[in-house]
Amino acid sequence: MSSQEQKEHLPTSLLCINHVAYLCSSVEKSLKFYQEVLGFELIERPPSLDFKGAWIHQNGIGIHLLQRSTDVDAPAKPSVIDPTSNHISFQEMGVEYVSLAVGDEGVVSDQLYFHDPDGNAIELCDCRKRFLKNRIK
Repeated sequence: MSSQEQKEHLPTSLLCINHVAYLCSSVEKSLKFYQEVLGFELIERPPSLDFKGAWIHQNGIGIHLLQRSTDVDAPAKPSVIDPTSNHISFQEMGVEYVSLAVGDEGVVSDQLYFHDPDGNAIELCDCRKRFLKNRIK
């Protein structure tokens, strides 16, 4: 198939993120964190997958936890939480928390950052109001 033919078969617009995948030093430890702290549910993985992992889901959000190979050095867990680092953000509603407020033109988004067991940055936010205000029509 030529590159022109491939381009013709690409979707014209994306609907949503299906899932994110994280390499974990311990799938069990990460699974416990995402279930107990963020309320994710374990879902069945295809039995044909021949590597250790876990698929979790909540409200249309999917995360694939993948066991990191023992022969690969894991990055060091960051010593500080940095909101400018790579991270995944979840919209959180109806939960009180201390936050960072980011805003302009009367729209303020509250954000709370923390790490999972492998040092991946996680953000809880009420970002939808910013998205609705800033989307291009």
